[in-house]
Amino acid sequence: MSYHENVEKLRGFNIALWILVIAGLGVTLLSLLGTVLLSPTASLLGICLAGVYLVGFGALLRFSGLWPKTAPVWWWVASLAWGAGVSFGLVMLSGEAWMTLTDNLGWEIVTASFAGAWPEEAAKALGVLLIMYGVRGCTRPWHGFVTGGLIGLGFEVFENLLYGGVGAILDPNSDLEGATTMWALRFIAGPGLHVFLTAVAGFGIGLALFSYRWDKVQRLQALLSGLAWSFTLHFVWNIQWPQWWMQLTGMCIVAILLYGTAIGIWIWSRRAIREDPGVVVVKRPVTRFEELPGA
Repeated sequence: MSYHENVEKLRGFNIALWILVIAGLGVTLLSLLGTVLLSPTASLLGICLAGVYLVGFGALLRFSGLWPKTAPVWWWVASLAWGAGVSFGLVMLSGEAWMTLTDNLGWEIVTASFAGAWPEEAAKALGVLLIMYGVRGCTRPWHGFVTGGLIGLGFEVFENLLYGGVGAILDPNSDLEGATTMWALRFIAGPGLHVFLTAVAGFGIGLALFSYRWDKVQRLQALLSGLAWSFTLHFVWNIQWPQWWMQLTGMCIVAILLYGTAIGIWIWSRRAIREDPGVVVVKRPVTRFEELPGA
């Protein structure tokens, strides 16, 4: 395949990706509109707190030292939009079926694990893979970590908005009080849960795509390991234990393992960046050694 054919193929891929993103955002806006109509007060509070969430975790990713310097603006826009839009659309398609299956089997304790953890992690990881494939500026494993973090951030912010609306409806005294309580719980219990779950999976995807001199088996192992670890942590987090202390213990263990994994990836990536020779970028096909930059 020629250089120009590759360019055209990538352009067509990006167009298809954006169609998915826009369609997903349509689903998101419809869901958000329902929340606004049910409780304008909770929605206004949610939008303000969502802005704080976006700025806080967005800054954490931006200044982590892992941010791809040459990635275009549409990369992070598409990442957030995939998390808040496409992922939710895909989860809505399969989540109810998983709930029905586990209920029929009498597995109520893991209903939320199968209906939430599995489709959510799969949908978000798919976004990481597609966006990493379509963005030229993403060329290193740690770029998958940041891409996954942004997708998880979009997902978590929108999920918090929906939970805030539910809290407003369920509170018998005040919509504002109910929404505030729900947001406080989301801030305290596992802040950045989806951010780091998808970042871990994204790092595995990044290793599979961009590790130098790895064979296919090693790439597949990295891909599956990242996905399996993020899914396992999310699965355990969502288990509905019969006792409150069991629930709390499980959540604490998951939090320690998840944040510890994210910190470990960050430390490894920072060391790898210091040893990284960089990437040669050319604007046209290179046919002679003398045409390479710096040659």
